Amino acid sequence: MDTSFSRKIAALIDGIGRELNREGQGGVTLTPAGTYRAALDNELSMKQGTERAVLFSTIGIIALLLVAFPRPLIGLLALLPSVVGTMLGLFVYSLLHPSITMMAIGFGSAIISFTVDYGIAYLLFLDRSHRTYGLEATREVWSLGLLAMLTTAVSFAFLAVSGFAALAQIGEFSALGVLFTYVFVHAIYPVIFPVMPPAAGRSRLPVQDLANRLASGRSRVKLCAALGLALFLLFFARPVFRVDLNAMNSVSPESLAAEKLLSDVWGNLFTRIYVMAEGRDVQDLQRKGDRLAALLEDEAGNGALAASFAPSQIFPGEDRAGRNLDAWRAFWHPERVAALRATLEHASRELGFAEDAFSPFISLVETTGMKAPVVPADFYGVLGIAESRDRSGWLQVSTLTPGPAYRGEAFDRKLRASGLARMFDPGLFGQRLGDALLSGFTRMALMVGGMTLAVAFIYLLDWRLTLLGLLPTVFALICTLGTLNLLGQPLGIPAIMVTVVVIGMGSDYALYLVRSHQRYMDEDHPSMGLIRLSVFLSFATTLMGFGVLALSGHALLKSAGIALALGIGYSYVGAVTIAPPLLARLFKPAKWPGGKTAPGSREHGSRALMRYRHMEAYPRLFARFKILLDPMFPRLAGFLNSPRHIIDIGCGYGVPAVWLLSLFPQARVYGIDPDPKRVRVAARAFAGRGFAEAGGAPDLPASAPDRVDTALMLDMMHLISDDDAIRTLQRLRQRLAPEGRLVVRVTVPSGKRISWLRRIEMGRLDALKRTPRYRSVAQMKALLSETGFSVERIEPDAAGREEMWFVGRA
Repeated sequence: MDTSFSRKIAALIDGIGRELNREGQGGVTLTPAGTYRAALDNELSMKQGTERAVLFSTIGIIALLLVAFPRPLIGLLALLPSVVGTMLGLFVYSLLHPSITMMAIGFGSAIISFTVDYGIAYLLFLDRSHRTYGLEATREVWSLGLLAMLTTAVSFAFLAVSGFAALAQIGEFSALGVLFTYVFVHAIYPVIFPVMPPAAGRSRLPVQDLANRLASGRSRVKLCAALGLALFLLFFARPVFRVDLNAMNSVSPESLAAEKLLSDVWGNLFTRIYVMAEGRDVQDLQRKGDRLAALLEDEAGNGALAASFAPSQIFPGEDRAGRNLDAWRAFWHPERVAALRATLEHASRELGFAEDAFSPFISLVETTGMKAPVVPADFYGVLGIAESRDRSGWLQVSTLTPGPAYRGEAFDRKLRASGLARMFDPGLFGQRLGDALLSGFTRMALMVGGMTLAVAFIYLLDWRLTLLGLLPTVFALICTLGTLNLLGQPLGIPAIMVTVVVIGMGSDYALYLVRSHQRYMDEDHPSMGLIRLSVFLSFATTLMGFGVLALSGHALLKSAGIALALGIGYSYVGAVTIAPPLLARLFKPAKWPGGKTAPGSREHGSRALMRYRHMEAYPRLFARFKILLDPMFPRLAGFLNSPRHIIDIGCGYGVPAVWLLSLFPQARVYGIDPDPKRVRVAARAFAGRGFAEAGGAPDLPASAPDRVDTALMLDMMHLISDDDAIRTLQRLRQRLAPEGRLVVRVTVPSGKRISWLRRIEMGRLDALKRTPRYRSVAQMKALLSETGFSVERIEPDAAGREEMWFVGRA
């Protein structure tokens, strides 16, 4: 809000008052009133409310972060990324655009401040009771926050195509700030904190226990309570938004008294209507004024105007002057003129006047022509006539008073249709401005909601998880609108702004929980507790930061504070009461189906893919397309004979092993892989029928029994050296029961051009700075023979492929 002009007016009026009362000339009182004074009052009220809110919220947030981290001062750094993100976002925006509105900066900064959860989550994984590493914390956290960042950044970025300049500015600035906040956390913090020593003291703080209890998925009572609350408030959640700009102002008692005094003396000046006509010159204004006067007289006749004045009523143009003359002559017809003449002559004789004393008057009455009068220049100011600033024409402003039948929209349409003038109605202007703001923020809410849904689905590729992640947002919107209506709070611009925030940012709470369940698939996993604590701290700091606005004395800040407190609070309540129980049910391990199925059949594939249901998109799609496209299936089953215990070296996501488990109900798998992420997925897929652990060749799974009948080494021999290959094969030979089988698939270079599959694999290994070790058929046979295996089968995987099968017997 720029109040510099208002301050100049206030200083001018104060100076005039002092000048008038100087040197004993007292008794003159100036009573200033108007929008300038309201602007100053609003500025003062908003400044006081904001300062109070910043003070209280800062104290509360600092206190909360100090008790939530093992090393209290570490928690304060969670606020830094949002500050840096806001600054960088504004800097980059200034490079792309010449200007930005204060509304965009204020609203965008508020949105960016919600991203405090990025820093909180990272620092919670860094500040632990054991030694941690910055890059490890990033690898653990970045994918969990990526969905929240994308839904927010992409949703707000799409406001750039909304067609509304103010929304485009908010969207671009917010998207840039959110993106830079996320990048700062995962690119700069690992550099600042490459290694973090163990934290002293308690590794589990009371705040952690509180967050775990609130977000536990073991109780369905809170789910039923939340749904019951939403159902109750649904009857009051009428999304009927109304905009009253006056209700958003906070005016001091002194300003209200001044406006009342002015209204008592001069009438309510703020309900007047102002009409402006334009013309090439004053004569053109007179010509237009003739028709405008007729229109205003008609409106006054039907009650739309209580009083109207047009200069043409005093200084008519040629057209109105002619019509006035016709009316004059119609009134002074010959019979009436003759009667007037006789009456005046009789009166003249009786009173002693000369016989021709009234002849000039009779001549005026009998006039047959009248020219349009010229408006004297001295009257221009009184009549509201002035030359335009660029001296290209003349303007004329008239003041009207609305009548009981006045309708602003209808009168404006009629005036525009006439082409005679334009009007300014303060009430209509406020209504249109409010409607424009409401329409803009409604469009913003719809676009943010639509893009949040689209981005969440594209990222998760699971419609159940997408709907579950956004269900708490629906709960929050219903409860917020219902509570506001119950409290008697008008659903105006602050409410629709909160709707945008709840959709764009409040959904992050639930999406964090959805992603953490996808990643860890175990409610008791230690990292799940850190995510719950991160969500709780993000909610609490945001609630403190914006909820204290409800204590402000300014109407707009108070309304926004109440709505924000409700929206943020219900978003968290929905996230911790609705999402965890449903996620626990959704991620409950599926039972292995019984009965036989044909290898490679549709049912067989469905059984295998069921083990990856609701997992992260990449391993889920990897399993689907590997089973669909890899010629390994169904040939793998032909190399085995009802296996019971299988060791899988380099199990990866466990797709071949799960495929075998789905085919052989009696089989169990023991996998090992150096990638902990893949091990986590494989362990979940094996649940109930095997185990997976982190490790690499030449080590074997510690969970495997002393004797197994099958060992798999699929597509991993090129990743280990000859020494490791020999030791691995020797250990497998010792662990395999008599007549046990070893099934190996390796890539054997054909000597021709490099296949696209091998080129991709070489590129991946090159990025990891690893050198592949491809072997020929002869080298593979030598390795197997050297380690005690008799090679039973050697055959290509498929025509045109470089993969080869080697089946050995112990």
